[in-house]
Amino acid sequence: SAGFASMPKTGEKVSGDTFKLINADGKNYYAVLSDGMGSGASAGKESGAAVSLMEKFIKAGFDSDTAVKLINSSLLLKSSRDSFSTLDLCRVDLSGGTLSFTKLGAAGSYIKKDNEITKIKACTLPAGILKDIEVENHYISLATDTMVVLVSDGVADIELKNEKCRGWLKQELKNINTSNPQIIASRLCRKAQSLQDGNVGDDMTVIVLNIKKV
Repeated sequence: SAGFASMPKTGEKVSGDTFKLINADGKNYYAVLSDGMGSGASAGKESGAAVSLMEKFIKAGFDSDTAVKLINSSLLLKSSRDSFSTLDLCRVDLSGGTLSFTKLGAAGSYIKKDNEITKIKACTLPAGILKDIEVENHYISLATDTMVVLVSDGVADIELKNEKCRGWLKQELKNINTSNPQIIASRLCRKAQSLQDGNVGDDMTVIVLNIKKV
């Protein structure tokens, strides 16, 4: 099951983040999140293009790496100005019992298993900046009930901007005693807003996947 919450930057009507949950073939589920450069409608257009391309490539049967590389090339080609987007892809492979993350300039993700919380970080640049990219992959076994949290920069950067907020998201996940992904996503988004005293500095998106071991 999945839940999500999104909030645009204060002063903007629309978010520059775009996300989509894709059921590819009944065995593979994807959560895709893209954060367009800047905020508002123009950023939303960039991230929307990246996500819809990703959906096309996934449905055409391309693996995550190839899809990300193709998107990077197409963003480079159409980019007449400095426009780029992050790409954050989480694939849940139910038949293989694994989770994989493919990240391009995206914020870190969090995994909660048996009350242990792990952060998956990425070091790559966003899509549309470099011609030759090294796609970063991380694989995790689904041996137990697993919760996955994907966030955009607006959420991730709060602890970078404010020393007092260091580790807040990990702490929130530790304190949460529900497995309802929608409640968790909404709670994290509201907490992120309150940590900025209600003044949202960048578009914020939270996606929560709750994967039950069968």
